[in-house]
Amino acid sequence: MLYFYLTLLFSLYSGINAFNFSNTLGSHMVLQHPAIIWGYGEPGDSVVTTVTQLSTPLKSQVGANGIWKQALPTNIETPVGSTGVTVSSVNGEGSTITLNDVLFGKVILCSGQSNIELVTVPRALNATAELEAAPAFPFVRIFRTADVNEELPQIDLPIPQQPWALPSNATLQEFSATCWFTARDQFLVLEGQVPVGIVQSAVGGTAVRNWSKTFFF
Repeated sequence: MLYFYLTLLFSLYSGINAFNFSNTLGSHMVLQHPAIIWGYGEPGDSVVTTVTQLSTPLKSQVGANGIWKQALPTNIETPVGSTGVTVSSVNGEGSTITLNDVLFGKVILCSGQSNIELVTVPRALNATAELEAAPAFPFVRIFRTADVNEELPQIDLPIPQQPWALPSNATLQEFSATCWFTARDQFLVLEGQVPVGIVQSAVGGTAVRNWSKTFFF
């Protein structure tokens, strides 16, 4: 058992220095200012990030913990109707990773238990019509975390069940109806002028106290 545990631990962390973005990021994502992109690399390596809206590259360095971070200027805007921006980061060895169609707007975290997780869009009222209408909202983006329950804070998320994506019949099949309608309606409240991203992080069977906060006076 100890050998298995050590092997598993090694497999989880052996690739942490591979140059990459965090699993929370991806093409088609929405970021909300103040925004920070981050990822992994070899400690001490330089990282240069370019954004198509910026004329000057951004420079950072991988820390001793194998993590690099880069704050993005708050003047980057992607109004509805734009094609988004491309974000590319390159390390000192010339390895480049690129995120395309990145939008800046409002991001919502949609969390809860099985009542949020299991009632997916195909189970909603008028589901067929709702799924057919979803592609009409290309500036609403969805992201679904892996279905895991951790007792302690984690450095990063596991590989997501649904990476950042545009809404469609295919991408909404396993997506929470509550989360989708929240994002779509928020987009409409903002008069369709602000990109909206929604992150579904709902795990059935988790204790309700984890999703609430008690105030003592």
